[in-house]
Amino acid sequence: MPEYTPSIDYTSRDFLTIRDALRNHLMAKFPTTWRDFYECLTGDTKVPLLDGTEHTIESLVGKPEFWVYSYDQATGRIVPGKAIAKKTRENAELVEVELDNSEKVRCTPDHEWMLRDGTYKEAQYLLPGDSLMPLYRRLNGYGYEELKQPDTKSRQLAATNHKVVMVRRLLYRQDCYCLAVSEFHNFALSAGVFVHNSGMGQALMDLVCYCVSGDTKISLVNGTEVEISSLVGKGEVQVYAYDHEKGKIVSGKGVARKTQDLAPLVEVVLDNDQKIKCTANHPFILRSGGYKLAADLLPGDSLMPLYRKESTELPGYEMLLQPDENKWHFTHRQFVSRPVPEGCRIVHHKDFNKRNNCPDNLQWMSKSAHSQFHTSIEARTEEGRRRRSEIMR
Repeated sequence: MPEYTPSIDYTSRDFLTIRDALRNHLMAKFPTTWRDFYECLTGDTKVPLLDGTEHTIESLVGKPEFWVYSYDQATGRIVPGKAIAKKTRENAELVEVELDNSEKVRCTPDHEWMLRDGTYKEAQYLLPGDSLMPLYRRLNGYGYEELKQPDTKSRQLAATNHKVVMVRRLLYRQDCYCLAVSEFHNFALSAGVFVHNSGMGQALMDLVCYCVSGDTKISLVNGTEVEISSLVGKGEVQVYAYDHEKGKIVSGKGVARKTQDLAPLVEVVLDNDQKIKCTANHPFILRSGGYKLAADLLPGDSLMPLYRKESTELPGYEMLLQPDENKWHFTHRQFVSRPVPEGCRIVHHKDFNKRNNCPDNLQWMSKSAHSQFHTSIEARTEEGRRRRSEIMR
């Protein structure tokens, strides 16, 4: 990740020119989608965690940060690394790498594997006999785990590795996943070898990253408001997002991460007295749906708004103003999944929190089923019995 310092003074247009030139060059050289710059593994690939458990990489998506085995190329030692999992590519081309310990790993042809000397080689270029950086672990007589630290200068190098048996291209495609390891950019597989993390795509993301200060408050769809720095390591959260195709505010999944150290900032002051500190290259959505960098914003520029209020008709329920209609709607009815099941008109909050409008907390129900459900719940609670007693009076 590049470190931005005050001594490097790019204007926002310089930054856009560099970013777009890089993107255009890569897209011309590799006629594929932006997402295809990620190196990936199939979802059933197993990863050992430092808490003593082992998980498929797909099952880790959406979970808070976790600790993995990483290799520190500066010290030549296996160290703890903080990671987060993500789905990186859909319907991806695959190869299968078979190792001399009978393990088989399926990945994209461009996924980089760590060789025994600490360098990397793409899966598609691995050859039979290539020595890979190993992860050797065992339990001692007291139940504690021990690991063998690699030594690239050892004369026993060839005896303490894993070797490639063969690489073959697969005739089918599959959705793929990877980890992002913030400091060391690699992680161990349960197969006993180390691979690179999400690779070129992650590097490009870091190159063009734009940021807001850690005290910037984010409104979450669950009805809370938190500083963005407090969301780092918490996994996926539901945020208010703008769908450019529909022209509507929708619920979107977001993952927070720290992107720059000691970055130079600008402050954007809005007509509602709110102030936002961010990097000069951070894009803001204009009312037209286009983007403009913070450094290029001018007094009077109209920005895409998020207007919310509590309903007077149904107290406790949130309403939002959809920008395409300039009309107020109940948030839960906007964010609930579609299509609407036959006979269902009511949107039920599963946790009974009227402000928690996360899609997985919302459920379509018929009017009669919803009424019966709440009646049965109220009959089992002290508060429900009290309200029913007051009604009977």
